Amino acid sequence: MHTHFSEKGDMRLYNYFQALINLCASTCLSRNYKGIKLLENIYTLDQVIDCTLNEKIPYAMRASFARLLIHLHMNKDPLEKLNLPIMTRVWQDIDGE
Repeated sequence: MHTHFSEKGDMRLYNYFQALINLCASTCLSRNYKGIKLLENIYTLDQVIDCTLNEKIPYAMRASFARLLIHLHMNKDPLEKLNLPIMTRVWQDIDGE
């Protein structure tokens, strides 16, 4: 898993960045729009998707980026209005038709 790192400092740096990504994802939990607004300019959608799909990045870090993708860019209010058909009628309205 961690064959990419030649020195102990490399592993510590990796752990730091993974914890940072996890912290950013946790900041956006429950649709925290203040956190989302701040972080979406730093971690753009394209950048997060690229890091999630990059096979050169270890699986644990890719999982952290996937978590960030879900909480930062996907778990938001719907962008379009959902039109639901009205399947019920009021009896007084039916007599008038």
